[in-house]
Amino acid sequence: LPTGDFADDDGADAGNAETGFMIGADAYLPLGSTDFGWVTSASLNSFGVDDNGADDVDLGRYWLLPIMTGVSYPIALGPTMSVSPMAQIGLNLAFGPNGEIGDEDFNTSTSISLAFSAGANMMFTPSLGATLRYVNGGEPEREVEQGEFEGERDNPMSFLQLGVLWRFR
Repeated sequence: LPTGDFADDDGADAGNAETGFMIGADAYLPLGSTDFGWVTSASLNSFGVDDNGADDVDLGRYWLLPIMTGVSYPIALGPTMSVSPMAQIGLNLAFGPNGEIGDEDFNTSTSISLAFSAGANMMFTPSLGATLRYVNGGEPEREVEQGEFEGERDNPMSFLQLGVLWRFR
């Protein structure tokens, strides 16, 4: 779910991002004998781009790959239930959107920006759970080309990740 300017369709920083999908993975490493742990995550996120009803416009998709690392603290809520708040920092690789406006190609360069996230994983059974995370993907600076036009774009990219977790042990 895109948030803030990334979801807006009006204004200089508008990203026009639509609801998308995500697939990702976490690796958790307990730190010594404490409950604290180190969690490293990577997720591929895809968001459509709202063309505001224009004809002959296909703006493609945003493809975002935040690679993050940080701390997590699992809290037992029962024999099989737990919640693990986490905070992470890392890099966001931003690809696209790329598409067509009329008969001209619209291309956006790949870029990297500093990113952070905060959220929690909740396990309902030892193997099945859910995740909710806010990811701020920063403001990646991208080159934009459309026909003879060339420029730069650095709109903010933030979104909520809602997902189902499957834990392998």
